[in-house]
Amino acid sequence: MVKVSDIVSELLFTSDLELEAMRKGVLNLSAYAEQIHAEVEKKAWKEVKKTTIVVALSRLQAKVSQVAPLRPLVHLNELSVKSPLADITFEKTQHTIRQSRSLSAFLNTFDPQFLTITQGINEVTVVVSQDQASVVMQHFVSKPKAIFTDLVGVTVSFSEKYLVEPNVIYTVLSALASKRINIVEIVSTYTELSVIIGKAQLELSIQTLNQFFDQTNVN
Repeated sequence: MVKVSDIVSELLFTSDLELEAMRKGVLNLSAYAEQIHAEVEKKAWKEVKKTTIVVALSRLQAKVSQVAPLRPLVHLNELSVKSPLADITFEKTQHTIRQSRSLSAFLNTFDPQFLTITQGINEVTVVVSQDQASVVMQHFVSKPKAIFTDLVGVTVSFSEKYLVEPNVIYTVLSALASKRINIVEIVSTYTELSVIIGKAQLELSIQTLNQFFDQTNVN
């Protein structure tokens, strides 16, 4: 038989917002117990008193206080902006794979200001300076699956020390998500993270990302 305490623990530790609220000591245990009451009973296959859930939650508080924060303290080193950009996606075929491999060398003669090439399972996406979008389409020959224009690339860099720390990229992206900023593409390298967004959301994005910089280090 599954213990109610084990069910409550499972639900809490898979609920990011509530877990973080408890870690900070601001979670209303009675309200959260009411929220998960039906799910606890469903998993326990029996009726469970709300007070039993509250007790189980209270016993978890000491354990949760030792959990690392969902959003660690992150300091970014540099921020740069490239605009305007175009986002072009092709179906992934042997032809588009070959063309994507030769695209970088081909575009070198045009001195691209921004270029990323991403191969997924079924698609190939190129993000490039908008004035070179037509050149990219000529190079691929194939008809694009989708094209987005008037985009902006916002790139931030960070220290190598963050590569072993969980949730660093989540912290940055969730800050943008909290402002309802629509991210068209995400591109990352060793110590860089680029988000491709619409021009209209550039100012809000920079304002949001400024929280991760010491004011003396913002470029």
